[in-house]
Amino acid sequence: MNDGSKDFAENGDLGEDSDIDEMDKVEQDESDSSTEQDGEDLFLDEDDSSATGFYWFVVFNKCLQIKSSCLEELWGQDGDGIERSSLVMSIKRFKILTRCLRFGDRITRSKRKAFDYFAPIRDVFEKFVKNCQSFYSPGENVTIDEMFPSFRSKCSFGQCIPSRPTKYGIKLFALVDAEVICTFNMEIYAGKQPEGLFCVSNKPPDVAKRMAAPLFGFGRNITDDY
Repeated sequence: MNDGSKDFAENGDLGEDSDIDEMDKVEQDESDSSTEQDGEDLFLDEDDSSATGFYWFVVFNKCLQIKSSCLEELWGQDGDGIERSSLVMSIKRFKILTRCLRFGDRITRSKRKAFDYFAPIRDVFEKFVKNCQSFYSPGENVTIDEMFPSFRSKCSFGQCIPSRPTKYGIKLFALVDAEVICTFNMEIYAGKQPEGLFCVSNKPPDVAKRMAAPLFGFGRNITDDY
């Protein structure tokens, strides 16, 4: 697993700490001003129709590989837009929600980050993994390997691997079905965590055991390259 990776902090152009905290106040001030003008409530409850519409747009844009610079085309009024876009929400509100979206409690984030570098998005990540395990049953053959999605921003556990096509990203371990390549379990590599609940061994055998734990006793064939 020693693939020559380096933390973002070792690169001069990228900082060690996340800039989420610094952006919160600025974005909150901007969003408050914008929503007051629109007369809209920025609060996004998961049961709100706005949440459903927002999630639909995110998935839709990803499926069509639409870049953020081309969002205006979805709300176009010259015949090339999508009619349902303006019926769900305005493009201004969509941009506000995108800019202000957070995956954890901002009030308790500083306390949680003291013992977990992954605190800002741990809650939603663990919910995603739980849903993967609740709604999918893998076949008899599964594999464990590393994934390296592209990501270049200020992040304490980001990696720089010059030998990869995508030089900057976040390393994670995944257990997937070998036949249909559906994910069943994942774990983010957050480096050396502070002492506490999330301070775990990153040695290959220990990682493999944690990834395969949900399938122990279910008769699956597990393959890894560690």
